This record gives sequence, structure tokens and C-alpha cells, in this order.
Amino acid sequence: MNSVPKAKSPERVPKASSTPTSLWSPVSTIPTPRSGRTVYGCAFLLVVLLTVLCLVLAHWPKRLFSGEPIYVTAAVLLLVLVVGFTFTIWRQPQSNTPLYFKVGDLMSPHHSPESVDSAGLKL
Repeated sequence: MNSVPKAKSPERVPKASSTPTSLWSPVSTIPTPRSGRTVYGCAFLLVVLLTVLCLVLAHWPKRLFSGEPIYVTAAVLLLVLVVGFTFTIWRQPQSNTPLYFKVGDLMSPHHSPESVDSAGLKL
């Protein structure tokens, strides 16, 4: 008698807890919708924090570098938050799926370095 092979059950992803520690040490090595939302949210906050940091550094460099406590504290706090959100993104699980939309070889045989100027225009 031929036996019918059993279908493999999909991998079960353990339920993630809602603690801040779970952001830095995820339960699963498989990306989940929650880890995707975490990465998108942290990336958005990184953009905002880096923009604010650039504004602080551009508008008040004399006050910052003269050592005024409020401006130094603001810059250090922004830098600490940037590092924290970067670490959170770094700790999220990464997909092993190959990316098929990668940019190909920019220096193809059709475009030799001599025929392209610094602006990328053909000479």
C-alpha cells in the first residue's frame, strides 16, 4: 500500500512579548509583522531625531561648543536616542529571502569609465 506523505506544518513563531527587552532580543529569528512595524517605526524616529540634531548643530553651534548645559544635554540626548533606535533596528530578525530587484553592474561594458564624466553624463 502506498502511504500518503503528511504535509509539513508551517513553523510556529512564538508569540512576542510587549516588553522593551523583547525589542532588543526578539524571540524568533524569523521576521514577523511586529518586527517589520518595529523597524519602520524606528527608521521614522531616526529620521526625525537626525533632522532635529542637524537643526540643533546648525542653528546653535557657538552655544553648543561653548558648553552651555542645555544645548550639550540636548545634543547628547539626541545622540543616545539615535544609537538606541539604531541598535533596536540592528537586533530585529532579517529575512533570508534573496532580493531580485538589486541594481545591476553600473559599470557595464557599454559604459566605460572614460566615457562618463563626474555627473554621470556621456561625453
